[in-house]
Amino acid sequence: MNTAVMSGRHRKGRRFLPVALTAAAAVLATTLAACQSDGASVVTPASAIPSASAAPTTPVTPSRAPLRAADFALDAGPETSRYSMEPDPDQGENSILGGPVADCLHLTQADLGPVATDHANGPVFTDDEVGTNIRSFASVFASVDTVAAHRGLVRDDLFPGCWGKALVDETDSDDFAATLTHTQTATPPPGATDRIQIELDTYSDGQEIMMYCDMVIIFTGRVETAIFVVNPFEPIDEATLTSLTSQVEHKVAQQ
Repeated sequence: MNTAVMSGRHRKGRRFLPVALTAAAAVLATTLAACQSDGASVVTPASAIPSASAAPTTPVTPSRAPLRAADFALDAGPETSRYSMEPDPDQGENSILGGPVADCLHLTQADLGPVATDHANGPVFTDDEVGTNIRSFASVFASVDTVAAHRGLVRDDLFPGCWGKALVDETDSDDFAATLTHTQTATPPPGATDRIQIELDTYSDGQEIMMYCDMVIIFTGRVETAIFVVNPFEPIDEATLTSLTSQVEHKVAQQ
């Protein structure tokens, strides 16, 4: 399919489709971030309380505060000022390696490793006039080794196709349908570790709309953050994607 031709044809009708665009982008963005991990929750054991006779004779250096996943999700700032913002109604734990994607890649729980010690979904940012929808989620793990292993898994050659297939399968309904037209890895913005691009021909409210999905991945240290951007007619511009990434990358670098 000639996506350039499709984009131009749809762009002509842009001003007449704000409801359809917003609905389509929201469906896709929600699905992108909705591969729920199946891992059991982690309960941190309480520290044993020493008796008075066992009290240390030398000062104990306080441990660092635990990392909070919410500190590493995309949030309000100059980069997001052009968009409306609201809390993500879904605060369930998300993983880009969970659910149907893990099945497609034939991953076991042993491959995925320990579950996150904390997770958070960032606010939803939207541009109702254009139809852009932006979401993010962050997870913290006990070990840098787990994050490094996940970084290797998302670089599997099958990963982009598995994500595209999962997205199409999960969005199919009476009111919304999508046809996968292209998936690829792409050069990530500065500060990101990986980037996946997905293109779909969608059908919503009786309209056919070309949608472009960017997934920017920042897996560094003990933190995993993913930013999902869904944009109609054409990919989000690189300057916008770079500024969104920069906000998150600076946070992750402070862990």
